Amino acid sequence: MRLFHALNVDEVLRELGSSQHGLPTEEARRRLREYGPNELPRERRLVVLRAVGRQFCNAFVILLLAATGLSMLLGDVLEALVILVITGLIICVGAVYEYRSERLLAALQQMVTPQARVIRDGVLRLVPARELVPGDIIVVEAGDRVPADARLLEAVDLYVNEAALTGEAFPVEKSVDPLPADTPVADRCNMLFQATHVVRGRGVAVVTATGVRTVFGRIAEAVREMEEEPPPLKKQLDRFVRVLGAVIAVICGVFFAVLAVVSRSLAGIVGALVFAVALAVAAVPEGLPATVTLTLALGARELARHRAIIRRLASVEALGAVTTICSDKTGTLTKGELTVRRILTASHSVNVTGVGYDPSGEFFEEDQRIDPLRDPELLAALEASVLCNNAEFNPPQVVGDPLEVALLVVAAKAGMDYRRARAQQPRTQEVPFTPERRYMITIHRRGKRCVAYVKGAPEVILERCTHILRGSSVEQLSDDERQRFLDYASSMAKQALRVLGLAFRELSSCEEIEDANHNLVLIGLVGFFDPPREEAKLAIKRCKEAGIRSVMVTGDHALTAAAIARELGMLERGRVLVGRDLDQMSDEELESVVEEVEVFARITPAHKLRIVQALQRRGQLVAVTGDGVNDAPALKRADVGVAMGVTGTDVAKEAADVVLADDNFATLVRAVEGGRIIYDRIRKFVRFLLTTNLAEVLILALALVLFGPQLLPLTPATILWVNLVTDGPPAVALGIDPPTEDLMKQPPRDPRETILHRLTRFIAVAAIVQTVMVLTVFFVDLYILQRGVEHARTTAFLTLVLLELLMVWNCRSERQHAFAISPMKNPMLILAVAFSLGVTVAVCYTPYVALAMEIAVPNLTTWLLSIFASLPILALHPGKLIPQRG
Repeated sequence: MRLFHALNVDEVLRELGSSQHGLPTEEARRRLREYGPNELPRERRLVVLRAVGRQFCNAFVILLLAATGLSMLLGDVLEALVILVITGLIICVGAVYEYRSERLLAALQQMVTPQARVIRDGVLRLVPARELVPGDIIVVEAGDRVPADARLLEAVDLYVNEAALTGEAFPVEKSVDPLPADTPVADRCNMLFQATHVVRGRGVAVVTATGVRTVFGRIAEAVREMEEEPPPLKKQLDRFVRVLGAVIAVICGVFFAVLAVVSRSLAGIVGALVFAVALAVAAVPEGLPATVTLTLALGARELARHRAIIRRLASVEALGAVTTICSDKTGTLTKGELTVRRILTASHSVNVTGVGYDPSGEFFEEDQRIDPLRDPELLAALEASVLCNNAEFNPPQVVGDPLEVALLVVAAKAGMDYRRARAQQPRTQEVPFTPERRYMITIHRRGKRCVAYVKGAPEVILERCTHILRGSSVEQLSDDERQRFLDYASSMAKQALRVLGLAFRELSSCEEIEDANHNLVLIGLVGFFDPPREEAKLAIKRCKEAGIRSVMVTGDHALTAAAIARELGMLERGRVLVGRDLDQMSDEELESVVEEVEVFARITPAHKLRIVQALQRRGQLVAVTGDGVNDAPALKRADVGVAMGVTGTDVAKEAADVVLADDNFATLVRAVEGGRIIYDRIRKFVRFLLTTNLAEVLILALALVLFGPQLLPLTPATILWVNLVTDGPPAVALGIDPPTEDLMKQPPRDPRETILHRLTRFIAVAAIVQTVMVLTVFFVDLYILQRGVEHARTTAFLTLVLLELLMVWNCRSERQHAFAISPMKNPMLILAVAFSLGVTVAVCYTPYVALAMEIAVPNLTTWLLSIFASLPILALHPGKLIPQRG
């Protein structure tokens, strides 16, 4: 590996065949073909074989296979083959579930494509990080994830968190000076390393290594991939299945003991073992966790189509229980395309026309069109706007903060070439904007002089100004003039304009950066308009109907925030809290009022974290949006962290559970609705599976007591068939069932409630009804009609099948009866029920298979009894058996 840290900037560029203007596009494409994509090679796994192999780790499958082998040894070949085929189907179904889940998860992970800011052909542009090549010139800022190993060419107050490589959590200050050749990797402060994070400042660097050639890539190649943590809901269901399995194991053990003692023969003991294991497989819904994972993954893919990309499946479950959404304003509740509407200087109040990033527009003062480049005050304002600015404007592509892009656009409307302005006054130093500092400074060389340009919050800028630019001269700033500008700022804020202050100071030396933040000369104020999203207004209304509080948390001026919130219908009680008020509050005081506040303004990331924690202590389940590096703690702490896909930093995206591809509040609300729908689907098939499995156990337990071990209504093969064919397809179809209730008009569920909350009475009653009807027809056929045990078992088997296939329709809603919901809303359920019934009928009329399952070919009497006995299940009304929420 070449020791780029030991070379100076010119030597590094020469070694890599690059320049400060970056690589030509064609050369970058050639190098991409030579070096390959900037990504780690994906492991090629035999996912199908692995999914199949995991099914053999199921204890019940192992016992079934063992029992099948014993049956073969005893000569009962036909029954052994039937059980073996059914066991094979169980393995295939489980493997398909796992395989589809894994493929869906892999597809979702590829949907968030990291971007990198790259200078190519002398122009700053955004490209996918995987297309970076050695020699590319990249630009990084606070919040960015470093996309490749690189040697720094420029570093402005640059600090990088390299914990991913070194384990040291403290940010490392970066510089551009060469280092000794033997400097360890952890001490190479003139290098950037892939997968580390910029926490402060900005830098320009040349890429030295990509993909597996990076330091991180070599480490990643040397360690094994860690297994992903399963979602909490899946873990909860896994624990439930294990507990249920232990209970069923005891019941099966009792069955086995009783049957083995009665039979008193080796063949009888083997039959008892097969029966007990079949009962266990029927009673324990071992496919439930896999079905849940598949449903979550399908739901996550569905949300991704609506531009809400789920990074962690666990968040799908949590989304449905959100009670409070803390949202940013700019770009989320508003359109995010800031437009300069007004410029105020000592002598002028100018209105600017045009919308968004279209560089066409005009400047008017009292209905008179003016040329801002001919006025010293307006020219100074435009110069400060483009020089104290890190954005790039190359229509149609824009790179940078929306506010800074808007400043470049207004300069373009005036006819100013910002690149020429930057070339004429080259930047020498920079103090980056931070939420705590609330201003930005850049120092430029203007001929033989040096000038510091400052932009920031108007109250901060005015506090640091002692003079004002009037015409071409600088005058003392009076208290009255200062107050006039403060009043103007407040007036613009009340009109929902975001306000920015501009100032400058001439310096004797370009190194006097410590003197550049005071004794400033005020240039003026700039007012930006960011119209609220129409869809956000509708989304906030839906949140209110769903019992979800929408709270604005913004760094903007309180008056601007309140005006936007009022227009969106978010501000009703009129409670607005600003950052300085939070600073004076204890955690207890904040907790006492946090649920009454609808707008938090002038908020820093530290404030946002306190707000989230206070809401959680009040029992709220909080979703919070964020885009900056300093938002990461709040995103991590929130129950659902939501990062902005367009304006969000890499750090914010990695800390979040959900990424909004369009930065839209309405998309977040749609994701919350999607979370509720997915949770509702899970409850549907959990209710169905547990009802049917409980019924099977009760049927056999009571039959053993009432009829004895020789006259049981279900055989091992029929139990396995019902478990696989009758339960499987309908349960999967319920996993895509559309909501039958308006879930966004119901209050949020308690996040502490279990998946079976309020369902136990329905499950118990439905299982008892099925048990009674199956045992009744078995008794009638066996003792009253006296048609023999095989015909009675056939009737019991078909009755159970019909009961479960009718029962599934009553699992579609927790409020409505099966007849109240059109079956055409879920065609897949119709097909699933038709498939299960059709295959079952085909099996019954296949003599050899029917013989192996110890049933007879059904006749008209069998069908009449089965149909008559299955109809009472439709009399169950979910709304009367399931307590309603709220």
